[in-house]
Amino acid sequence: MDTLRDVELQLSRVVAVVQQRLLFCDSLHCQTNQSTGDVKQILDNIEKLHDNLKNSTKELAARLTPLSFSVENELKTQEIKETPDLDSETDTEDEFCQDHESSSDVGSKRMREN
Repeated sequence: MDTLRDVELQLSRVVAVVQQRLLFCDSLHCQTNQSTGDVKQILDNIEKLHDNLKNSTKELAARLTPLSFSVENELKTQEIKETPDLDSETDTEDEFCQDHESSSDVGSKRMREN
């Protein structure tokens, strides 16, 4: 967990520095002397680093909390099993709703006694 906190702090510092430099360059209307090829290569490297960071932090989080991920997966699997198959030939959406209403008495009218 300390590793994730360390990554979070370092990233927040990097983001703050980039945002400050963007504001500074905007106010001075500065232009870079780097070629377009150099800029593209740097941006590609940053994108690769970003992808590696995302993958590594997801793997680290999974290792730190394997139980919570397995419980979430079990709940999702259970929800899928409980969802009616409305595309089947035997159940239609209306039939499912009617069966569900009749079993819970929702939507049924009561007769008034005079």
